[in-house]
Amino acid sequence: IYDPQGRLRYADSDSVSAGSMTQYAARQFTKWLSLRTGRQYRLATEAEWTYACVAAGTTATLAQQPSAPTEAEAATNLEQQDGPQQGGRKRPNAWGLYDMCGNVAEYVLDADGKDLFSRLKPGEYSIWETVGKSKERYTDLACGGNCWSQPADCTARSRIVVDIDYWTQEANLPLSPTWLASPEKDSAIGFRIVRSFSPLDETRMQQCWNVDNEELRDAVEDRVRTQKCRVGVVPIQDRIHTKPDLPFGKTTGDSSR
Repeated sequence: IYDPQGRLRYADSDSVSAGSMTQYAARQFTKWLSLRTGRQYRLATEAEWTYACVAAGTTATLAQQPSAPTEAEAATNLEQQDGPQQGGRKRPNAWGLYDMCGNVAEYVLDADGKDLFSRLKPGEYSIWETVGKSKERYTDLACGGNCWSQPADCTARSRIVVDIDYWTQEANLPLSPTWLASPEKDSAIGFRIVRSFSPLDETRMQQCWNVDNEELRDAVEDRVRTQKCRVGVVPIQDRIHTKPDLPFGKTTGDSSR
């Protein structure tokens, strides 16, 4: 679903990192992009995000407590900016990935995090057991800190729990499934998309895209029913792929909802 009139805060430039959306909205974007291109896009799991953030080659590196980034490495509260900044201004990590820490915190699919680092084994950098499982609506996880965070809170181990406090100025009930409504917090919560090295099966991709709890499902259905949001359809003629890696057969009329 989407709000055709909605506009992100600090969205005056395409080069500024997007923020203010919910994790569900971020997942819906990856679903839309996947249907549009025929390529599998999704959010990373917490383990995948952490591995990419530290550009790790061993689990020993993952288990290390990272040091706070310098001003050349991450946009933090030291810059005293009025919100998210243009992406790619800071020094990338060893894998050439920009802004993994600071600027906007990045949603991940799961909110497991319990003793994650000690449970990782070589070659196992995804923890799929918690992805798409029913959970409390207001427990989404964003990693890496943001422009409002101190440098010590902008590391590979930094986590922000997006809870009900991120809807402090939401006047409607049920609370919005697509936008956060707390100007003091929400502008620097965003996301990063990934593609798997090998395509995932349909069941797993649906885990990455679909509603993961009943309260959120009710909020989505209410928005559609009251015409505050629409169900977006990606017609087959609007798709730009020729050799899709989506694991589906017929995809005509698939909706992003």
